[in-house]
Amino acid sequence: MSTVINYDLRSPVKLNGERIEKVSLDFDSLTAADLIEIDNIFTRANESTTIDQALAVREYSKHYQILTAARAAGLPFEFADKVKGKDFVVLTVNAQNFFLG
Repeated sequence: MSTVINYDLRSPVKLNGERIEKVSLDFDSLTAADLIEIDNIFTRANESTTIDQALAVREYSKHYQILTAARAAGLPFEFADKVKGKDFVVLTVNAQNFFLG
């Protein structure tokens, strides 16, 4: 049985002309393909930095966590760039709990 975490954003996000006020995080619905896609995006975004080498466990990266939260919410990855700070913290903590779970 899947556990869904419902969260009301403190600061709604406008994405593709849509105002997103709530997200439903369903980490249990993520597939291996989802996590591999997140990993690929994370790797491409960090190719020119040492972060890829420094992070033995990518799941500790806030960038990796927010990408995972976006996918768990069924939102495009662009959501990760638009979410405000307080919401970012809540969403990444939930993703971190999923990884540590």
